[in-house]
Amino acid sequence: MKKIISITAIMLVLAIVARGQISLENTYTLTNTPQKSGLSIIRLDVSGDKYFLYNIDAKQIKLYNLNHSLFKTINIPALPKYRPNNTDSIVSISYISENLFNTDNLIEYVSFDGGYHLDISPLSYGSMRVFNENGVVIFNGDSLMPTFKRDATYYGYESESKHDFIYNTTAGTKMILYSYKNNVDQQRVYSLPGQLTTRISTPNKDVHTTLPYPNPTKNSIVLPYKLDNGKEGKLVITDLNGKILVEYTIDNTFDNVLIDTNTMTAGSYFYSIYASDKKVSTGKFIVTK
Repeated sequence: MKKIISITAIMLVLAIVARGQISLENTYTLTNTPQKSGLSIIRLDVSGDKYFLYNIDAKQIKLYNLNHSLFKTINIPALPKYRPNNTDSIVSISYISENLFNTDNLIEYVSFDGGYHLDISPLSYGSMRVFNENGVVIFNGDSLMPTFKRDATYYGYESESKHDFIYNTTAGTKMILYSYKNNVDQQRVYSLPGQLTTRISTPNKDVHTTLPYPNPTKNSIVLPYKLDNGKEGKLVITDLNGKILVEYTIDNTFDNVLIDTNTMTAGSYFYSIYASDKKVSTGKFIVTK
């Protein structure tokens, strides 16, 4: 009897472990250029959580849905270059949002180009601007720098970063910038129309597959695809009658899309990959309940 109980307990533990297994979802390959960001997850005010990458050298921001389909590509305008000789210069993109700086639901972001002059410390130089996704300047902070966080209780975009300069307060959202123009040392406080939404960090993930997996599936499935470098396309899912159920924009940053199948009825489905409006591949998967 004790032996039967022990075997039952072991099987229960194994079942729990199997259900809680950590699984690999997708591969993110970063462009090998100096001014690029690693993978992170941001929380947009309206559109929700998105994977986020940017590349200053390519002048591009890319946002992906949590199933790894392309949500939006944003072209970064030419940024001012404040780089005197012998300087330690930085270029950064931060605070991706929809309603923080403006309330029109367009994607917004902060760009900063600047640093410190090594010979005339602590003279600073640089320019901070807020753009929307169409390249329109919402805020021009020429000769302004983000104020680095101080050792105090605060609400920041990245709690471990030294570059937090926007805060949610009981009197509204505040942005603190440092002005060095004409050698005037000033701290300026700006009121913002929106509220700061917390950013979430996430590790890189790797997955390699050439066939839909798992297939058949109940809850979700990984659909693989291949596109040429620099190309965008569409992944279209249809039922057996050819009715389009959903379509996603994709690009060659990834090689698969994670699909939630919980809302699909049991049956067979087809998916097709289109590039330049031409079908380049197709596949089939089965949903069970």
